[in-house]
Amino acid sequence: RAAAARATVPARAAAPPPTVPIVVLKDGRSGSTVFAKLLKMVAPKSVELEVITKHKGANMTSAAKVRAVAALARLAKTTPRPPLAAVTLCPSLHDGSRQADIAAVLREALRRIDGARVVVFSRSNLFRVALASHGTHRRKPACGPGEVLETRYPLQHFSCELPHVVAYRANLYAVAKEVGAPFREILFEDLINDPAGTMSRLGAWLGVGADATRRLADAANATVGPKRAPRPPVRDCVSAATAAPDGSDFRLRNRPAFEAALGALAERAAATGAANGACLRAMPRAPNDQAFPSVISFHDPAARSDCGKKDPKYACVAE
Repeated sequence: RAAAARATVPARAAAPPPTVPIVVLKDGRSGSTVFAKLLKMVAPKSVELEVITKHKGANMTSAAKVRAVAALARLAKTTPRPPLAAVTLCPSLHDGSRQADIAAVLREALRRIDGARVVVFSRSNLFRVALASHGTHRRKPACGPGEVLETRYPLQHFSCELPHVVAYRANLYAVAKEVGAPFREILFEDLINDPAGTMSRLGAWLGVGADATRRLADAANATVGPKRAPRPPVRDCVSAATAAPDGSDFRLRNRPAFEAALGALAERAAATGAANGACLRAMPRAPNDQAFPSVISFHDPAARSDCGKKDPKYACVAE
């Protein structure tokens, strides 16, 4: 009888994994809003965006920055218990330089939060980053038969923005390495090329558990779309800039002038010994979902301090 009684006792459900705190290092116009949306779909009350920005970072004290990041501890205690909690932040200033205290701020904040992980999110095609909108989501016109969508952007503004976006991406990786915590890279191009796979691999690395990992993958499929045909990342930028066919479907008015601006910056980078500057020449020729994993660690001393904000304009033109 005792054995029979024991057999009727239901098995206790396994406890879910503990909440994983995540610090997302990101930059503007990189697609990070879409990435954060996927995190929020799994943990709606536990993701806070842009707790430190380029503008805020210039005016916040180090103590205030630590408190902003350490809010992860509060976010992890929401009810019901979330599989993850996250804050996103930008470690740069408008002029392309790093916030001087940001690495120390992150080390102190992470010291206060058990089990925190760092994710670096970036868009690697810096040509497209420099031409992207500033979160305004300007509606693009629907073109008719025999027409294509053309992007229009002031060349002078592009030339001002480009050195900054190169520096911003380099700052993300430099800060992550200096902080010393485990970090994982997520590229915008990988996210749109293989949405579910990218988020599944992230969930496994974070250790959020099988259910949350599946939900991240489902959110990516629903929001970004299904997996595309695999596209290898660009490893040889010199060949991609000269010998590879032009695979871009991006129509830009006066594109040769923009390519000349990219080439001029690549030459300035090369003159300082900075690696991977040739990738700048290859970026206009690449499809939207082709990644450039190599980081260009170049801070142009000739860059202007602040370019302001300028969004692209769009028009339908004859094909």
